[in-house]
Amino acid sequence: MFMPGARTWAATVVLALALPPLAATAAVATQDQAPRIVSTEFIAPAPPTPSAHASTIAETGDGLVAAWFGGTREGAADVGIWLSRQDRSGAWAAPVEVAITGKCLR
Repeated sequence: MFMPGARTWAATVVLALALPPLAATAAVATQDQAPRIVSTEFIAPAPPTPSAHASTIAETGDGLVAAWFGGTREGAADVGIWLSRQDRSGAWAAPVEVAITGKCLR
């Protein structure tokens, strides 16, 4: 959850588990153990919005993609859906806003 002024704005996205965004954490699991964290990193060192929530991450044929709601605060009129892609080299693209309430941007 967003804490004003906290560097943890970019909280954690866990592969296969959805937690608040902008830092990515990859998790792996075997049949006999719970998922464990194998890496953690910031997607965006400078967050594009002051608040973010309800993230998701997925693996695609081109790498990982993460998406989350971001705006001034949860429920605000400026909340949009933000997206970032990680390429095969492990680099995250700058987040882009792909949708905002009532509008399609991309």
